[in-house]
Amino acid sequence: MSILPKWLPPALNLVNHFKNNKTKLIEGAHVQYVNDFRMNPLAKFKGQRVLCDVRMGRQNREEGFWHLVEHDCNQVGQRNLDVRSAEKMPWLKKVLENYNKPEVKQWEIKEKGVLKTYIWLEAYDYVVILKNLKKGYFLVTAYHTGRKHYRKLLQKLRRHIRRTKSILHIF
Repeated sequence: MSILPKWLPPALNLVNHFKNNKTKLIEGAHVQYVNDFRMNPLAKFKGQRVLCDVRMGRQNREEGFWHLVEHDCNQVGQRNLDVRSAEKMPWLKKVLENYNKPEVKQWEIKEKGVLKTYIWLEAYDYVVILKNLKKGYFLVTAYHTGRKHYRKLLQKLRRHIRRTKSILHIF
C-alpha cells in the first residue's frame, strides 16, 4: 500500500491501538460508525444522504455495523470478524465524501433489478457498495479487498463497465 491521500484518515490498528484485543477493536470501530452514520453531520454521497440498517442486533449494535465488520464464513449463517474491514471503518465516510478524487473508482451495476454503486479504492484495498434509492442511497456494505478473489472480481466488473460504457446487468 502506498502513502494515504491527505483526505483519507489513518485506519485503526488492532495491534497498535487495541493491543490485539478484538473486543476493543469492535468498540473503536463502532464509535466511528456511530459518529459517521448516526450523529450529525450524517454521511452523504454526491450530496445525498446515505442510510444504513439501524435495526439493533447483538451486543446492542446496529445490524448495519455488523455487516461492515464481519464476513461470511463457510458455515451457513455464521459470520466472523473481518479485522481489516473493522480497521478501515474511519475510511468509510471519507470515501463517500471524496468520491470525485482520482484515487476513487466508481461504477453502477444492476443486480437482480437493484441498481448499486461501487466505490473502490483499488490501491488501498477498500470498496463501498451502495444501493441507489429514489432519494439518496442505502449502505449495503464496505470491506477490505486485499484477498485475491475480491480484487479479481472487482477488476473484472470495472473492465466490463469501462469496455461497454454501460451499466452491467446481473441476473
